[in-house]
Amino acid sequence: MTHTRETNEEFILDLINFGPYGGLQQVFLIEAIRSYSERISKLDPASFEGGLIAPEAWVGTAKYIFQKVEARYGDSKDSTT
Repeated sequence: MTHTRETNEEFILDLINFGPYGGLQQVFLIEAIRSYSERISKLDPASFEGGLIAPEAWVGTAKYIFQKVEARYGDSKDSTT
């Protein structure tokens, strides 16, 4: 029997939709994405060394994703919401 490897999209959907912690898994993944994209978006691309991905593209991707998450969910550090 041949095992077909799931795509990244299928893998993320599996993490979001199936598991012992239900909806909390969605919150966890969104927070992980927000936190990582925020951290990377603050870096200077010139500080990167080597790698397969252009630093400008990596930081640009982080900024784009962070802006999208913040636009949808707002400032997650605001404890009044």
